[in-house]
Amino acid sequence: MDLKPTTRALYESVIGTHIKPRWSRTAIGKVEHGAVQAWVAELAASGGISAGHVRKIAGVLASVLGLAMRDRRLASNPATGLSLPRIRERPRRYLRAEEVERLADSAGPLGRVIVLTLAYCGLR
Repeated sequence: MDLKPTTRALYESVIGTHIKPRWSRTAIGKVEHGAVQAWVAELAASGGISAGHVRKIAGVLASVLGLAMRDRRLASNPATGLSLPRIRERPRRYLRAEEVERLADSAGPLGRVIVLTLAYCGLR
């Protein structure tokens, strides 16, 4: 797989932190959809992991199991069709023009230019 270094590091972290501790003692042919679904539900209910990260963890496991399918070690992917936690969008808060001006004024001469540029030019 041709991955960017940051993506590879994230996947390795997910595998070492979440996937191996739960699945390393289970033969790949014995991984069942119901067990994967229960594990995903446990991760989501733990409260310590965001819905987005639970989805990422499930996606990494699905990729690993997909590779096992490609190698003909599995007939189907037990991580297909999982019920995943919904990502709750937080309402975004935008500064009003007066707030941007106050922020810019407090940032000094160079900071003012930077704040105004970022606020009004849509730069990320």
